[in-house]
Amino acid sequence: MMNLINLNSKGSFTFETTSFGILELYDLKGVLILKKDIQSTNAFIETQGLANGMYVLQFNADNQIFRNKIIIEH
Repeated sequence: MMNLINLNSKGSFTFETTSFGILELYDLKGVLILKKDIQSTNAFIETQGLANGMYVLQFNADNQIFRNKIIIEH
């Protein structure tokens, strides 16, 4: 399970999960922008280097895949 805080991000967002796993951020063309190994229940994700727009956040944990769309605006 995952929970995103501050979905309309202005520089960062917080990611909460009950499982460890791999967090991936893709642009809408399917290009992998960020990949992060999550080894805690809370992770702080910086987005300041990313262009404004919509992205797909994917979290792989416990043989499950969770996806969410997020909007980044600076």
